[in-house]
Amino acid sequence: MADAVDEVLNRIEQQKVEPDLPEGITALPLLQMAYRGEVKLTPQQARCAIEALPYENPKLSATAIATMKVLRKRWTAPLRDRAHHLLSMRPL
Repeated sequence: MADAVDEVLNRIEQQKVEPDLPEGITALPLLQMAYRGEVKLTPQQARCAIEALPYENPKLSATAIATMKVLRKRWTAPLRDRAHHLLSMRPL
C-alpha cells in the first residue's frame, strides 16, 4: 500500500516541475512554442509573456513616430542655428 502511495506522490511531483525554458527567450517565440505544443507554460508564465509582448515588440507606428522625432531634431537644429546666425548679422 505504501508503494502505491509513493508512486502517486512521485507522479504528482513530476507534474509540478516547471518546464525548462530556453535561456534568453523572449515572449513572442515562447508563446509561439506554446501554441505549437512544444512547451507547456504555467498560467503565470503565459500571462507574463502576454503582458511583455507590447514592450518587447512595439507597434510599427510607435517606432516610426520616435524615428521621425529624431530626424526632425537632426534637420531642424542646423536650420535654426543658420537662421539665428543670419538674423544676428542683420543690421537693425
